[in-house]
Amino acid sequence: MNFYQNWAETIRNDLDDSGYIKDFLNCENDTVDCLLNGEKDEVVFAIQVLLSVPMERFIFAIDHDYDFASKDVFQYSKLEDATVTLCNLLEYEYPTLNFMDAGSKLAHAQNEYACIKYGENHIKLANALSLVKIEKFSGRKMCEASITSLGSISTAMSSRDRDELINRLAIRNSFVKALIFYAKNGNVEYKTLVSKVLSGQTIIRRKHNVEIIVTRILENHPICKNIRW
Repeated sequence: MNFYQNWAETIRNDLDDSGYIKDFLNCENDTVDCLLNGEKDEVVFAIQVLLSVPMERFIFAIDHDYDFASKDVFQYSKLEDATVTLCNLLEYEYPTLNFMDAGSKLAHAQNEYACIKYGENHIKLANALSLVKIEKFSGRKMCEASITSLGSISTAMSSRDRDELINRLAIRNSFVKALIFYAKNGNVEYKTLVSKVLSGQTIIRRKHNVEIIVTRILENHPICKNIRW
């Protein structure tokens, strides 16, 4: 049995599954491999397991500080472009997209740099959510994205289930986990925490991106009031 089958068996037997939740949050290899490369029935089963576990349990399992880097602080323009539109393009129209082509199709921009940057930001976010894989060549615009097993199946999901799934995938992010950990233990200021890895205008530019995702994850959870944006 794979990770998600074992997790489901543990739940069915009313056993403690907190270790599975923590492994998922920590992106252990066996939690990710199935989502990236699994057969359709395996991935559908994994999604069912993830959606069956309340978000509160993932939040509760965040019980220590997490190291994070600048790459862990989300940067994007439209969340839907990374989680829906990009997946649809890769599933139904293109087997692969490089940063420039993805940016051109997502943002309809003409400027080459703007296309590359837009494509890069949204492909990297989709990659962090296990929806696409990135193959690196020489040069940023030559990196190519292809859809994962999870990304493929996500295109056929209802918007409600997909949103719930995205929340569970996003809470694995190291900066999000650190922010939630500090919020659970008192007040935390986004700017102060993120200044460990970012500075200047970058802190301001990424604030709204992080706030959107964290607000989705917490959805009126009492600790929301402890985060100062």
